[in-house]
Amino acid sequence: MIIDDIPLRLYATKNKLKPLNLNFYRNCHFQVNNKMKHQMHCILTEKCRGMKAPPLPLEFTYTIFRRDKRKVDLSNIGSVVDKFVADGLVLAGLIPDDNVRVIKKVSYIDGGIDRENPRARLEIKHYNI
Repeated sequence: MIIDDIPLRLYATKNKLKPLNLNFYRNCHFQVNNKMKHQMHCILTEKCRGMKAPPLPLEFTYTIFRRDKRKVDLSNIGSVVDKFVADGLVLAGLIPDDNVRVIKKVSYIDGGIDRENPRARLEIKHYNI
């Protein structure tokens, strides 16, 4: 199962987009954080409409398509995107929880540069032990 076009930036205020990365996440006000998580929940609820819950346990693989050529720490972006997405998938009802019994493995891959549409793509697979 693939969920594509997961945004890497969300609105922190009415007209100010902020990046989903660890630097912003650890310094933002909890109300801004909650507002951004709610946006991700709404996005994922729409994207997951009609999808069936995958068999447990799961493996998440995020492919991150960056906006420019800057050197980035992939886990700096991926960890926050994963936090928002996993919480959103629980709220959307696609997965029962986001603990280690449900999600056994999370990995991040650099998808290169896409100036027009920086995004994350999530591939959800059954984790074979």
